[in-house]
Amino acid sequence: MGEEMDKKYTIKYLGHSAFLVTTQKYYLFFDYVGTVKKNMRKNLEEEFIDFENYKDKKIIMFYSHNHFDHYNKELHEKTQKYENIISVLGDIKSDLENTITIKPRETKHIDDITIHAGASTDLGVCYLINIDGFTIYHGGDNAAWDDVEEMQKKYYREINYIASFGLNINIAFIPICKFTGRRPKWITEGAIYLVKVFNPDVVVPMHSAGKEDLYNKFYIDALEEGCNNKVICMEKLGQEYSNC
Repeated sequence: MGEEMDKKYTIKYLGHSAFLVTTQKYYLFFDYVGTVKKNMRKNLEEEFIDFENYKDKKIIMFYSHNHFDHYNKELHEKTQKYENIISVLGDIKSDLENTITIKPRETKHIDDITIHAGASTDLGVCYLINIDGFTIYHGGDNAAWDDVEEMQKKYYREINYIASFGLNINIAFIPICKFTGRRPKWITEGAIYLVKVFNPDVVVPMHSAGKEDLYNKFYIDALEEGCNNKVICMEKLGQEYSNC
C-alpha cells in the first residue's frame, strides 16, 4: 500500500502551457507565469497560486524559455523569498539565487532529480525530467510550427534525441496549436509522431491560450492515427487529474 501511494501523482491545469504536478516529495510548476499577461492579440489567464499554501514540500519551477506566456521574471523574483523554491530556466540568463540555467542538450541534477534538456524549434528548451520514480516530458514551445524544412528537421531530431534516453515517459505535455489557435496539419503530425515515439502513459495537450476545445480536437485526430494512449483534455482552469 505504501509503495502504491509513493507512485501517485496529480496534475493540475493552470492554463495554456502551465501545470502543477504533485508527487510524493515535490511540487513541480511548468511554465507558470502567474498573472494575466497581455499582448496585442488577447489576454492570457492562468490559475492564481498562493505559494504560502505550498510550503510542505520542495518546489521546482521549470521555465522552458523567455516568452511572456512561459516565463514571468517578476514572479521569478517574488518566489526568491521562499526557501523551498528552486527555479530552472531554459537557456534564460539570471543572477537570482536558487536558480539554475540549463541549455539545450545539457543534463543537470538537483538532489535526486535528473533533468535532460532538448533544443526547441522556438526559444529555450524542452524538458525530460526523472523525479520521484516518474519521467515527465514538457515540450515548452518545441513543435513543428511551420512547414519549413529546417524547422521540421530540427523538431524531429529533438524528439528522437529525447527518445534516445530510453526512458518510460509517464506524462507528456505537448503543444498542439499556435498561440492564435490555428492547428496546421504539420503541428498535428509532429505531435502525433511524438506520441507514437514516446508512447507515454498519459498525454496532456497544451498551448491553447484559452481555447481548451482544441485539446479534444487533437485527441480525435490522434485516435484516427492509431494512438491509443490516455489523453487528458483539460477543459478549465484548476482542473485536476490523478493517476490513482
